[in-house]
Amino acid sequence: MSSEISSQQVEELSEFYWDTDVSTKELQDYFGLSRPVHRYINPLAAGEECPNCSAVLVYSSRSARQRGETECRACGHAGRGDGWSYRCACDYCSTARAEEERRRSKEALQRAIERYDEHREQVSTTKHALWALSKITRRQKLFLRSFMQVVEESEHPTWEEICDRAGVVSERSYVTKLV
Repeated sequence: MSSEISSQQVEELSEFYWDTDVSTKELQDYFGLSRPVHRYINPLAAGEECPNCSAVLVYSSRSARQRGETECRACGHAGRGDGWSYRCACDYCSTARAEEERRRSKEALQRAIERYDEHREQVSTTKHALWALSKITRRQKLFLRSFMQVVEESEHPTWEEICDRAGVVSERSYVTKLV
């Protein structure tokens, strides 16, 4: 047989390919093909529709069928039906992934804001402030009082002003303690 085969032979080759486990090399020899079998076979319909363009999804090879990898010949969408994270690069899937990522990011930001607000409400009460003040030393309380006075009185307070008012030799030790 020549390398050009009739449509009837293409149908027969496709049927052999999809319905048997005969190797592609054996099929190529039997049909006298000079090019690989995959150039001649018809893709197998997967029985699903493309989520992008509603065309029928197909399997391009037996191994793709075993892996559950389908593709759309109309728009290029590719999918995997076995739950694996198979990444399609078509515009539809890329846009869907980007939209899902934006939605998740927005939800994560909203949850972080809610947690921050809850925490702020807990530590902004008079009871919490009194509790926190009871945990610091007298020297730290004097430093905080000086800090608050300088901040209230000065437009641009500096650590030097605060340390002078509090009578502290080293601002660094108080900064690390307060942080």
